[in-house]
Amino acid sequence: MNKTPRCFIAATCTLSLILVTQLACEPPAPGGDGDPDGDGSQDTGACCLGVDDCQIVAMADCPDAGINFAGADTTCDEIDCSEEGSCCLTDGETCEPLSRVECEAMDGYFDAGLDCVAASCGDIVTASCCVAANSDCAIRSKNECDALGGEFRPDADCADLNCAP
Repeated sequence: MNKTPRCFIAATCTLSLILVTQLACEPPAPGGDGDPDGDGSQDTGACCLGVDDCQIVAMADCPDAGINFAGADTTCDEIDCSEEGSCCLTDGETCEPLSRVECEAMDGYFDAGLDCVAASCGDIVTASCCVAANSDCAIRSKNECDALGGEFRPDADCADLNCAP
């Protein structure tokens, strides 16, 4: 995701706690980051930047927007950044009851609707799966990789792995 500041507010650009000049601002590219509807405007909404730190920002400026961005046109009154849920860690096996922001800090997969008893981390967490039998590497869930007899590698990209038998 492009982390270049794009939100223009009162003659300054802001991204989290970083203050930059207007020259660093760039207009959104239609259909690009922060403009899923392709109309050339920034879609803004509530973003969890910390456990009790919610701010209205452009989607492209929300760290890990898929986890922390509540959606276009949402407000901070609609999101609880300290809400706990299940956090599946990248090993595909470990689940911790954490807040959205704490989970994101651990590179986990957060679900506010599930507790760790109900969460099936092996089905949720995806990463590189190396199947030596056919020299195949693809992004798969932990459970799917195990069923294929593969090696689950959340620490590596398929492009960097040699899956030859």
